[in-house]
Amino acid sequence: QHPDLFTEAVLALIKAGEESGQIDMVFQQITSGREKSLRILRKLRAGMIYPVIVLLLAVVVIIVMSFTLIPAVSKLYASMNVALPVPTQALIWFSNMLIKQPYMAAVPIIALVALFKNWGKIYRVPKVQIALSRIPTVGNLIKKTSAMVSFRILALLLQANVRVATALEIAAKSANHVEFEAFFLRVRDHIVDGLSMPESFLMESHRLGADGRSIAAVVQMAGETGGMNEVLDQIASDYEEQLDLMSAQIDKLLEPFVLVILGSVVGGIIYAIYGPIFGLSKLLLPQQ
Repeated sequence: QHPDLFTEAVLALIKAGEESGQIDMVFQQITSGREKSLRILRKLRAGMIYPVIVLLLAVVVIIVMSFTLIPAVSKLYASMNVALPVPTQALIWFSNMLIKQPYMAAVPIIALVALFKNWGKIYRVPKVQIALSRIPTVGNLIKKTSAMVSFRILALLLQANVRVATALEIAAKSANHVEFEAFFLRVRDHIVDGLSMPESFLMESHRLGADGRSIAAVVQMAGETGGMNEVLDQIASDYEEQLDLMSAQIDKLLEPFVLVILGSVVGGIIYAIYGPIFGLSKLLLPQQ
């Protein structure tokens, strides 16, 4: 009755716990897995504060300059009667728009707030997930987070005696990433067709990227020793340790992207303002 609080994976675990008479153990497993996932997510969100503040400051600086510096500079350029570069024209156009329609200054900030508020819906779009996964560092974080959650859910479901096909379907939905969802669904299809879990993992290991072969090998050993639940949980723990290290250094990992954004903003403004001044040499200095 409360799907916004309890996901399909949690409901499947509770149902399996009731049927097996191990509801107390299942609740402990849910709590433990949730605590580990939330600890990682909290660290990641804390590390994203610095890049978000830098982005907001860049927008504010552009808006303030559009009301103060750009109008004075545009008058100077108008008296020169010279052709202006495209970045300068764009900056002057933006400044004039803000002066005539001051309320437009709130549009970029409102857009950023709306982006963050509706990020969950935007992220559900498969093309957005794939595009973000291709970004260095950011894509690595996204993939490792999805892997950690999905493998831990799969381990919990199998330990609670949920059918393998059903457990893989739920793990696919819990991954919250189109590529991992495709991986678990393809593994389910192979198992339904009669293949074993290790064989299915090996056939679809390319969908897991660089870690695919090593995960398939570990699952192969688990299939021979009979410790599949423990191995899947250990895979999730390995991803968790990697995310712990990355989340502790996320501000340093994202620093190059922040510097690129700042450099682009500052460099663009400097070129737009001083570019025409440097071009005055052709008019003021006699040509030899």
